[in-house]
Amino acid sequence: MRARGFKKADLRVFAPNERARRLYESFGFEVEGVERRQVLIRGEFVDELKMGLWLGT
Repeated sequence: MRARGFKKADLRVFAPNERARRLYESFGFEVEGVERRQVLIRGEFVDELKMGLWLGT
């Protein structure tokens, strides 16, 4: 993405997915927002996290 001139990458991950969250954080992504009770998983509403990574100036 940097090579193509993108300034920022963003993604979304379900809050209970700690393994994915830790992986994204290891690449430098940070939580930028939370959408409360966004999706129903196994009978329970869970939050969705918006994560972002600035790639350049």
